[in-house]
Amino acid sequence: MLLHMRLLVQVLGYFYQAKRREQRLREMTRQQAIYETGARLTHDLKNMLQSLFALASIAQSEPARAQPILQQQLPVLSQRIETLLGKLKAPTPESESREVEVMAWWEALCQRYGHRGIEWKLANDGELSNIKIPAEMFDCVADNLIENALNKRLREPALQIRVCLDAGLQSLHVSDNGSAIPSGYAQKLLRTVVPSEDGLGVGLYQASRWAQQNNYALRLAENQRGAVRFELRPVAR
Repeated sequence: MLLHMRLLVQVLGYFYQAKRREQRLREMTRQQAIYETGARLTHDLKNMLQSLFALASIAQSEPARAQPILQQQLPVLSQRIETLLGKLKAPTPESESREVEVMAWWEALCQRYGHRGIEWKLANDGELSNIKIPAEMFDCVADNLIENALNKRLREPALQIRVCLDAGLQSLHVSDNGSAIPSGYAQKLLRTVVPSEDGLGVGLYQASRWAQQNNYALRLAENQRGAVRFELRPVAR
């Protein structure tokens, strides 16, 4: 009987320790999710502020051109900032991104960056245009890629930026004709956080993780002088 009691106490002790470890693991996972969500939203807000600064620059240098652009862009920015603040108050899992029709998302993106000197290309936009995509994840990826390219243009003024959407394949491509990303950065990019003067690293790392959680893959498809291209596309299931 005494032996049975000892065995029962040991089993209860093991069970208690297992539950404690499970609870600690859940808490660590929750804290990690909160940290990653906060880091991504902070970077999203930085991208929005960069867009706002660009609008302010146009307003100062070209007042006549600025008025219609401001009327068009300020409501869009206000709505996006309001949405971001709502996420901070009530965060949702990143895999639960709101879905919208791909063509509606594309039109909004073109409108948002239409004054930034970017070439736009749309492919396969026929009958497949009613396909839906995770809009917030696509916004995060597109904003980071485009803002990084615009920052690169500050160092390379002749830089041409091109954004292409294949509506049928639900794939997004952002490319430029500038200098290649150094090989040391390119090997780590999207896999970890790397420092860079173009802002590469934190934002793209977070965007890449978010893409994975939505069954998409973000990769550096080309990286040579005159042809640097990032690609976002669904992962085959």
